[in-house]
Amino acid sequence: MSEGDTPSSPVSGDPAAGAAAGETRVDPAAVEGLLAAVRAHPLGVDYLMNGFLGSVAATFGVHAFVVEEARRRARPGDPGRQGTPASLPGSVVACECWARDGLQSMPVLVSTEHKVEMIERIVDAGFPKLEVTSFSHPKLLPQFADAEEVLKRIRRKPGVSYVVLMPNTRGFDRLEACQKEGRGADEIILMISASERHNELNFRMAHAEAMAEHAAIMKRAHPLGIRVIGCAGTVYGCPVAGDITTAEVAKIVRFYLEEGAQTIMLGDTTGVANPRLVRERVGELMAAFPKAEFIAHFHDTRGSGVANTLAMLELGVRYVDCSVGAIGGQPATGAAKYSAGYTGNTCSEDLIAILSEMGVRTGIDVETLIDAGLRAEAILGQKLRSNVIRCGPVIHGESAPDKEAGVKPA
Repeated sequence: MSEGDTPSSPVSGDPAAGAAAGETRVDPAAVEGLLAAVRAHPLGVDYLMNGFLGSVAATFGVHAFVVEEARRRARPGDPGRQGTPASLPGSVVACECWARDGLQSMPVLVSTEHKVEMIERIVDAGFPKLEVTSFSHPKLLPQFADAEEVLKRIRRKPGVSYVVLMPNTRGFDRLEACQKEGRGADEIILMISASERHNELNFRMAHAEAMAEHAAIMKRAHPLGIRVIGCAGTVYGCPVAGDITTAEVAKIVRFYLEEGAQTIMLGDTTGVANPRLVRERVGELMAAFPKAEFIAHFHDTRGSGVANTLAMLELGVRYVDCSVGAIGGQPATGAAKYSAGYTGNTCSEDLIAILSEMGVRTGIDVETLIDAGLRAEAILGQKLRSNVIRCGPVIHGESAPDKEAGVKPA
């Protein structure tokens, strides 16, 4: 069954009437046709099992009754599922967020010298992309009062994309001056929370106001050759509004795509996602926006950052965000905390190490990344949340029995 084909007479009689009377009969040929099409689909049977009825039905042009019957037949034990585990991409593009999303939550101010040092260590480890600063107002977020100076001092490596967060047009005025001096950014991140209540709390703007401002910024960014990452925040849930629907997220995604954003970041702002929800939510968004390039951006509040990232990669996404030592979260502006617990990003050391073990190419050297993580702990004066820093990478060869495995700080 090709995409868009609709099986003839998938259900007998009127579906609604049949359901009420308990007499609906689903055409077996329609079910088998759907199963064959799903198995050939990029998202595979997982999309059938985890996607919402309406999304799957719309994608394959069948009735919801057909989808439900196909799900029943495709549960574990179905021959089509055995021996076909979800596949990971051969390579991913990882963006390191320590110097921006990571530091924005830290109460201690990090010197410009140390920021530049860490940025260069991250680049030396092999990251093709990294967040380097934010153009938030210095009075609101003093951690980034040196944004222009950081851009001026960092040593640029060809092929590496340097990314900044752009909160508003005033911030873009500052970046534009840097661009004219040849020390600007390759990409900017614009963010609107799917939860309007959270957006008002975090950015002090309702959706309409934020969209108008971001559209104006994008119109200025495109002629300068600056790529735009449109970020939808609170994609999987909101700490102040509760559950979020796919429609609320799609509203933000659609806006950014229509205004010309090249990639779409899906942010798990306070770490509420789980792999099943990720497959459902992202599967629906991929079906609704088949040409969009999505970025996996998870926070490790509940220890699920790596698992959620892998779940998104299994759907075919190739872009991931992470942070050395798993730092990050709500900006340290002095405002009341809207989320309890640890709110840092998915840990770079742990994510890159496990991707390496699974044969997924990142171009990043784990040992060099571990060294950067140890240096980050020294700069911040605290132990961070990397497991791989404590134990080291997996040992596959012989090791001296009298030597304790792992990596030790100098």
